[in-house]
Amino acid sequence: MLRDPRLSFSSALRELEFVHRCDQARLLREACALACAGSGLARLYVAGFEHAPAGSSPELARSNWDRACLEEIEVARKDEFRPDPMLPALLELPTSLWPCATDLARAALELKPSHGGRVDLARAMIAEADPTGAIGELRRLLDEDPTPAVRGAALEALALAFECDGDPRASLSCYEAAARQIRSDPRVAVALLALALRVGDRSAVSLAAQRLAPLDLSVAGTRRRFDRALRAARGRARRRGRVALRRSEDESQWQILEMALSGSEACSEIARTLIGSGG
Repeated sequence: MLRDPRLSFSSALRELEFVHRCDQARLLREACALACAGSGLARLYVAGFEHAPAGSSPELARSNWDRACLEEIEVARKDEFRPDPMLPALLELPTSLWPCATDLARAALELKPSHGGRVDLARAMIAEADPTGAIGELRRLLDEDPTPAVRGAALEALALAFECDGDPRASLSCYEAAARQIRSDPRVAVALLALALRVGDRSAVSLAAQRLAPLDLSVAGTRRRFDRALRAARGRARRRGRVALRRSEDESQWQILEMALSGSEACSEIARTLIGSGG
């Protein structure tokens, strides 16, 4: 049976359109990550952007994004597919004058709806001081039974949103759930341990210590990621105010702290850093 060539051509065009929509949605999600990078709250409470552009500095990350965006616009026009009007507009502006991160995340979702894009939207909400909105978005997403990878990212973002909103117990519960996910990022265990020490939760400290035990801080890439996560955890502790860790005032909390100090190199370093920062 001969296939109608017009149908094959139409299918190819639809496939090409889908590819361009995916590529442009990815670029807008990267732009959302770049916009969030300029927010003080984001540096403390946002982590794990899947599509964050690589770069050793904001300037290099923006340069890499510009190059990828120009390439996509050029290829799309050659394929007679209209680029999303936001992309060429962003190229003409410094990052500081871009639309807000939530607008960029929503534009990406219009091009390609996805659970991952909704996690990015929640992250952008946190960066814009709307943890309540982020909590609602993430709860709805988790109710839809996303893939394990997205579920882990959503739980981490939800933990950060609760921590930003001043609810450490709810945050701790989400960090624990995120840490138990397959292939959980070590930064989740860093955040879990830091908060568990502040709250004084022995079981959460134990879980974090288990997750941190295999971490080899002599590996340069691992060291960089660990340091970044620890700086953010220390900043969150400082923002929430001093939590005393003195033996004379709270024997049980001191015992929990000693447990962390006697753990792996990563575990001990987190505990010592929080003591030094008054966290």
